Amino acid sequence: MSLEASLAGAGVSIVHAAVPGRLRLRVRGLKGVSSLKRALEGALRGAHSISAANASVATGTLLLLFDPRSAAAAIVGAVEDVLLRYSAGKLELSAQPRAAPWHALRVDETLKRLRSSMQGLSAKAFTRRRRRYGENVLPAIPARDRMEMLLEQFQSLPVALLIGAAALSVVTGGVADAIVVVAVVALNAGIGYVTEAQTERAVRALSQHAREGVPVIRDGKRQVVPVESAVPGDMLDLLPGVIVAADARIVAADGLAINEATLTGESSPASKSAQPLDHRNVALADRANIVYRGTVVTGGSGRAVVVATGAATEIGQLQNFLSGASAPDTPLQKHLAQIGRRLTFLAGGACAAVFAVGLLRGFGLFATLKNAIALAVAAIPEGLPTLATTTLALGVREMRRRRVLIRKLDAVETLASVDVVCLDKTGTLTFNRMSAAEVSCDGAAYRCDNVFSPPPPGSALRRLAEIVALCNEAPEDEKDPHNGSAPSATETALLDFAKKAGVDVRRLRRDYPLERVSYRSERQLFMTTLHSARRGAKLAAVKGSPEEVLGLCSHAALRNETVALTAEMRRDVRQENARLAGEGQRVLGVAWRAFRGENPPPGGLVFLGLVGLADPLRPGAAELLGALRRAGVHPVMITGDQRLTAAAVARALDLCDGGDPQIIDADAIPMLEHMSKDAKIPQVFARVTPGQKLEIVKALQRAGHVVAMTGDGVNDSPALKAADIGVAMGSSGSEAARDVADIILQDDRLQTLIPAIRQGRATHANIRRAIRYLLATNMSEILLMLLAPAFNLGQPLTPAQLLWINLVTDVAPALALGLEPPHDDVMNGSPTPTGDDVMDARSARTLAREAGFITAGSLGAYLYGVLKYGLSPRARTICFTSIVAAQVLHALGARSEKHGLMSPDLPRNPTLSGVVAGSLALQALTMAFPPLRSLLGVAPIGRLDLAAAIAGAAAPLVANEFVKLTGSAGTEANAARTI
Repeated sequence: MSLEASLAGAGVSIVHAAVPGRLRLRVRGLKGVSSLKRALEGALRGAHSISAANASVATGTLLLLFDPRSAAAAIVGAVEDVLLRYSAGKLELSAQPRAAPWHALRVDETLKRLRSSMQGLSAKAFTRRRRRYGENVLPAIPARDRMEMLLEQFQSLPVALLIGAAALSVVTGGVADAIVVVAVVALNAGIGYVTEAQTERAVRALSQHAREGVPVIRDGKRQVVPVESAVPGDMLDLLPGVIVAADARIVAADGLAINEATLTGESSPASKSAQPLDHRNVALADRANIVYRGTVVTGGSGRAVVVATGAATEIGQLQNFLSGASAPDTPLQKHLAQIGRRLTFLAGGACAAVFAVGLLRGFGLFATLKNAIALAVAAIPEGLPTLATTTLALGVREMRRRRVLIRKLDAVETLASVDVVCLDKTGTLTFNRMSAAEVSCDGAAYRCDNVFSPPPPGSALRRLAEIVALCNEAPEDEKDPHNGSAPSATETALLDFAKKAGVDVRRLRRDYPLERVSYRSERQLFMTTLHSARRGAKLAAVKGSPEEVLGLCSHAALRNETVALTAEMRRDVRQENARLAGEGQRVLGVAWRAFRGENPPPGGLVFLGLVGLADPLRPGAAELLGALRRAGVHPVMITGDQRLTAAAVARALDLCDGGDPQIIDADAIPMLEHMSKDAKIPQVFARVTPGQKLEIVKALQRAGHVVAMTGDGVNDSPALKAADIGVAMGSSGSEAARDVADIILQDDRLQTLIPAIRQGRATHANIRRAIRYLLATNMSEILLMLLAPAFNLGQPLTPAQLLWINLVTDVAPALALGLEPPHDDVMNGSPTPTGDDVMDARSARTLAREAGFITAGSLGAYLYGVLKYGLSPRARTICFTSIVAAQVLHALGARSEKHGLMSPDLPRNPTLSGVVAGSLALQALTMAFPPLRSLLGVAPIGRLDLAAAIAGAAAPLVANEFVKLTGSAGTEANAARTI
């Protein structure tokens, strides 16, 4: 049967529609048919209130995300309509251009196959292709299904044990116990579902941020268009800072370098060219003439013709695979899951011992088995990984209130361990608001202040101003649209200086139209622009590193003449450069040359002078560095400026706490290869290229340091990606930096880095507090249920009471401890060591002591009840009341391992206070509310009995507080400290 015939009767059936706005359909005829997949996705995405359409040829299903206000029946009808049109041949396929080994084709062959040219697409061609190919958008990764999330709450071993306990209760006639078990299952599932749903929303919100436009060539003109409008055949204009909008074949390149870390994982920029490759089977990372969507131009320039958009791009195909995958657990979650598994076996062994002791004491098989199973459920801390996720999410929410955007949950963990912060100078420690401060030209120095007078036309100073206005991509009018990525602060400052010098920038650029640009790169620390001049002449304008520009010059402008550069004149230029740099200015050399022909001869430029640019320090930058040092974090400044400029800025920032900074030049960076963790960390790295920033970060990491890197520009993105924590500026930073960063400072206030580290350490400490609380209280239940039968005191708690304890004393107090505000001394210690083990030997001793005190108090209250009432419900009620209150009160003591409960150093935690009060009120309800009292097997007790229960609950808290006050826990607290 033909494909058309098989599709003529095609229909759809609903697989899943429980979640509003989310519909999964099974489409007959879709399995294995790629053309139908493309047709469905192209026709449905953006139509009928559908925001995302993702068809799978592997499973034959179609996932649709749409406006929840739309009826599912209407959406199904739209799908059926598309199938009918497709089977009748009336639906234009949104297929991509036929796949080809683009890297093996010559440029002319590529353009011919794509029916494009170096002038780009015409407006009509773009409109046709936009209609055919659809929007250049990546497949949406659907959120976790809410129903699946709820069902997952019932798929754990503890829940299976609970259901087994309920079944045994019914078999043995304990219907009331079974009801309690089912209620506990439902409540635990509800709490877990709500917690995970809130965390899921918080995590997904982290990736939402606006994207900038992309420069393309259409009808021979450069224009900036939305990323979504790029189509196959479009000509991308690749400039520094541009994020590549689609997969494309390079057709022209000039020192082009691309950071492909988002796709290949390699942080080092890749050099690109337009030359075809000899072999068709070339690995993705080795295709030097292809650029991929989501990668970033870090140097040079070029042009590339789009060969694939949207889901057909390499990153789009990768994201298709991710649609059915979940995010991996953070390192801490994995660590806690491992602890949970170990404790499960430990609790299982203890419960087996309880079961054996119960049988030996003659308590009956079913009663003893129910008790053992209930104890296992209550004792196993099944919520540890969820607790970690929730606490991390709460930490993320708190930092958002401070306008610090955390894009990954594990970044909160890593913040606690950061011991080195690499600070990019420009735009991070400074405002990146450059202004020309001083110009050295024609044997004189000119201050560019309010009394600066425009030089006369024809003078060397006027020529210098004209050259910096030509070798410049900043628009002459701020209101004018720019031709690509945003101009740098340096270029804007130079243009302002040219205007102040009396240059009519618009007229100058009209008289000397730009022909081509050679951008600054790691191999070429200067920028060159070529311009047409009168009578067929050409003009080359150059600005950049003073040493490199001076090396290209054979002559200099001096007293309205062009003279040969002598050794003495070169020495004078270098001395003047040192003077300006020593004042903390960024210094640029400026040169030019007039010539005829297509290309300027190498060298032979005329040196015009030096421009010193000032960039004010951000307020509070010096205080930030001091705060980092006090927190045990080493601040390191990285700059592309020369050594003298770097030293002046370091002194202004008091980077070395009153001492002279240790400065490493770029040439000495390879010596860091074998640096050890004990070696002294340099405070300043000068004359650093983007690639060398990456080398510095990796060298520090190899030495065992946990490194945070701050930056705002495209040249920072490789190092931001490689660092343990990448920190980008949210307002002034480039999109490339924001895309690879883990943390974004939304208001550009570098001082918020301190609260971020503080919150990271506090969050890690809160997780530790919550874990200690859970383990100590669960261990106390095991000890109580093991010791009482061993001393022939019967079963102190019923299965229903054990489940109630699990419900009331586990989740809420632990989460409230996760909201503990940062303690005042959290930034006075050293960073948290990576791989810090919550359950080391000394921590285990602390836990054993705390659990022992709770067990002793509850066992003492139970012994009082047994002596007074015998092995009766009243004795169990006293024990039950005592252990619940003891565990809840222990949450107050778990706030700190060294500060007493009444210490003024402890901040207020109203959430924990409310949880403690609420939990105690619920426990009181078990005695006051008859139906609940009946379900839990609680008997009425007198005031003296209640006083005994309260005494048994308060005694452990008093004992643990006494240990803190006397300093007996000092050694343990130092070893397993609150971070």
